[in-house]
Amino acid sequence: MIAVGVGAFFLLSDGGGSVVGGKYDDPQDAAQAWVDQDYEPEELVCSADMDELSKYQQQNPTKPTGVPDSDLPEAKTTLKSVDVASGSSEGTFTIETTMELMGSETTSTMTYDLVEEDGGWKVCGILDPDIEMDDSGFGLGGR
Repeated sequence: MIAVGVGAFFLLSDGGGSVVGGKYDDPQDAAQAWVDQDYEPEELVCSADMDELSKYQQQNPTKPTGVPDSDLPEAKTTLKSVDVASGSSEGTFTIETTMELMGSETTSTMTYDLVEEDGGWKVCGILDPDIEMDDSGFGLGGR
């Protein structure tokens, strides 16, 4: 599961971050930045996850070799919900990703934690999001 989270982190984080002062004052803005891939990791990812990513990078300093080049399928990701109770310093958000794999469309939802940290909202739990996958397109019976 950690590999999935690390892969998603590097796939989704190509920098940009258009936030004044590097803070996301609203949980909706933080969640949307994650979906839009418009952020600097240290501005949007909680410190606990940044520590874990740093440990992973130290243990795996080079990219894997021998992995065949392949084009990743194009995915459409949308923000489905942001759930933070009024006055709370934590909550969740859910994204939905749809892509075509092996000729069938598949949809997955991932739910991440949101936490208020250092005066702004950050995404946490990127290494272990709650994932639900609609695999009915693969003839697996929608397990």
